Amino acid sequence: MKVFYGILLIFILCSIFHLSQEIIIGQRCYRAPDCFSVMKLAVGKPTGKCTNGRCDC
Repeated sequence: MKVFYGILLIFILCSIFHLSQEIIIGQRCYRAPDCFSVMKLAVGKPTGKCTNGRCDC
């Protein structure tokens, strides 16, 4: 049972680290395609999303 809790703790820590790699750009947007050109310049991939009127990678 201790092994299960250890693996669970490692999984949670890795998930938190992976989620913290988000890049927030100050570009205002109304929909996701508005962010594609800005994201291509910032991270090299034309992927992103519009969250609360701001572009996130």
